[in-house]
Amino acid sequence: MDIPSLPSDNLYKFVAFAGLLITLVSLTYPLNKAEEFKLAVIDAQAEKAKIEIELAAIEQLVGELEKAKQPTPQEVSGLRERILQSQTKKIELDRLVKITQTKLDLSSKYFTAAIIGFIAGPWISFWGFRRWYVRVQKPLDEQVAKHSKRRAQ
Repeated sequence: MDIPSLPSDNLYKFVAFAGLLITLVSLTYPLNKAEEFKLAVIDAQAEKAKIEIELAAIEQLVGELEKAKQPTPQEVSGLRERILQSQTKKIELDRLVKITQTKLDLSSKYFTAAIIGFIAGPWISFWGFRRWYVRVQKPLDEQVAKHSKRRAQ
C-alpha cells in the first residue's frame, strides 16, 4: 500500500498540508487518549473494589477471631498472613490511585495541546495555501494566460 507523501515541490504547499495534518491530529489523538484514560480509570476502580472486598473479609475474620477466647496458633498465623496481604493490597491500591490521578492530569494537558493545535493548524494551513496561491500559483496562471494569448494570435 502506497501512502501519499506530503508535497515537497513548494514550501508553502508543504506548510499548508502540515497545518491540515496538525488540525487532524489535534482532533483525533486527544480523543483517543481520553478513551484510553477512561478505560484505565475503570480498571483502577474495579481493582479498588476487589481490594476493598478482600479487606472487608479480613476485617470480618479478625472480628471473629477476637470473639473466640483462645485462637489456635494456626488461626493466628493465618490471620497474620492475611493482614500482610491486606497491607500489600492497600499499597497496591494507593499505587493505582496515584497512577489514575496522573493519567487524569495528563488528560487535561492533552486537551490543552489539542486546543492549541486546533487553533494553530488551520491558521498555518490558511497561511501556507494563501502564500502558495499568491506567490506561486497566481504568477504561473498569469504566465500560462500570456502564453495562450500569444499562441492564439
